[in-house]
Amino acid sequence: MDDFIYKWKVLFIGIFNNIIRNLAIIKNKKSKKSSEDYYKNLDALQDAFVDSLPSKKKAQVEFVKDIGRSRYLLDVLFFDHILKNNMYDNVVDFGTGNGQLASVLACYNSDKEFFLYDIIPNTYKLNAKYLIPNMHFIESKYNPCDSVMKSKKNSICIARMSMAYLNYSELKKILLCLYENNIDIAISDVGRFRLNKVSKVSYTQSGMPVYSHPYVKLLTEIGYKVELNMQNSQPLMNLTTYIFPEYHVMIHAVV
Repeated sequence: MDDFIYKWKVLFIGIFNNIIRNLAIIKNKKSKKSSEDYYKNLDALQDAFVDSLPSKKKAQVEFVKDIGRSRYLLDVLFFDHILKNNMYDNVVDFGTGNGQLASVLACYNSDKEFFLYDIIPNTYKLNAKYLIPNMHFIESKYNPCDSVMKSKKNSICIARMSMAYLNYSELKKILLCLYENNIDIAISDVGRFRLNKVSKVSYTQSGMPVYSHPYVKLLTEIGYKVELNMQNSQPLMNLTTYIFPEYHVMIHAVV
């Protein structure tokens, strides 16, 4: 009986939260604010995880492997599987944030170089905070043709939710640019069940619109071959899919 009550309680909480979220979407859907402007007002150094990093390399690696992976365990498992089963030399993190996820992957894949891009001020100063030698923080918008990546071969771009802050045309442009420069891609994002091909506003983050993109459709149209789409292996056709249609998207596509 307790289990039955618990399940219905979770269901009603989910419905309530979804109503609140959709009201926020309606309210902010026509917002002219830019997510880029929002993130440029943050500070990469003002972060509890970064403040907690040990000052000795060995201790920091152990800390990252232990504490660092806890928040992003699902993403770590997915991206690490991709990196360990493909011959990539270089990894680009599109929107690295505080570098927590990237640091875990860098520790587990010390044979690969990680180029970590973000527009958040002081991102470049994270180079002095992390003592993991194959991590390189770059405070800039990611451009596959920039001076850092232009000469790099056997590269993959990874993105955890960061591409959801791009609108449909911006996303298509960056994916096309990646494809033209022979860069594979792996995406881990929160998606929503959709019946049409146009990106929808999925939720809002501090008033910024966050989109639900048809990644597989876009990647296929551009020319990518989708090697792995975790949604094909997950049972989505259940009641919650229709009430609050949200799920985790994990895709690996190759040129």
